[in-house]
Amino acid sequence: MDLFLVHLDGWLGWAIGAWVLIGWSGEALRGTGRVGWYALLQPGWWMLLAGIFVVLLGLHPVPALSVTGGVLAVLGMVGAMSLFARQAGKETPELQEGARTDSQTLMQLAGPIWLGSMLHLVLSWADTALIAAWMETSDVAHYRAAFRLAALLTFTQFAVNALGAPTFGALHAKGDAEALRRAVHRIGWMNTAVALPGLLFLVALGTWLLGFWGPAFAQPHVYRALLILAAGQCFNALCGPVMNLLNMTGGERAGLSILAISAVAQLSAAAFLVPEMGLIGAAWSAALGMLFWNALGVFYIRRQHGFVMISLLNGWWKQS
Repeated sequence: MDLFLVHLDGWLGWAIGAWVLIGWSGEALRGTGRVGWYALLQPGWWMLLAGIFVVLLGLHPVPALSVTGGVLAVLGMVGAMSLFARQAGKETPELQEGARTDSQTLMQLAGPIWLGSMLHLVLSWADTALIAAWMETSDVAHYRAAFRLAALLTFTQFAVNALGAPTFGALHAKGDAEALRRAVHRIGWMNTAVALPGLLFLVALGTWLLGFWGPAFAQPHVYRALLILAAGQCFNALCGPVMNLLNMTGGERAGLSILAISAVAQLSAAAFLVPEMGLIGAAWSAALGMLFWNALGVFYIRRQHGFVMISLLNGWWKQS
């Protein structure tokens, strides 16, 4: 039985290693305020460079991704290490000693966030993995096309989070709860301004957009999966940067628990729904995972910080 059989590939292994280094470098640069450098290390550039190699040089996609990923990883590592070397040289001995003695606290903070990132990967890929296990390869392609189209509804959230996360941390450290609320609500407004019209756009033109990949992608069940996923992503956008706010304001352990509950709910739903309903079942399980982590996060933030994250419920249009 070939279910979940792993085929080792040197190029693919290199690409995965490069992906890890790119992510580490990007987050290190973002965490120190180098948002421009962080933006240059996003997967889109990696895919674009690989696509150029595929089109112009006729390379196979996997080696092309491996080569471009390796180049981007090296550049990111060099940039991050150079930045840290310069910054460390400016620190006083007292600050350097404080950083060493505080390493245990750092691990206590980083551990839940690291585990939460792993769970977020489970939430992002569980539906696709179960489609691959129980259905045909073509079904995986159809589903991922629908998933990526639906994910466009949250592209502003990704961009704003790059600036929002450090802002949340700084305002929380200052104890300025009102400024934190305003910052969160402004991000909610921007997400809403894109997500709601985007949802209507996908409802009206989803079949046409899916057809760009070919007639098989525009089948009615793929379109229905797109609508379910788009509704889930729209709710995700309306709730705003829930996990970022939790991680930057001392709620990283709560965030880990929320993601764990959501992952169990999504995996359980996918294990039951995918064999019975195919792509539609996978879409419902993914939407359920998004519903769980956002709803639980909104509830926790309301209790801890005293405001509602969901933009349509928090009255952002009446607030400064």
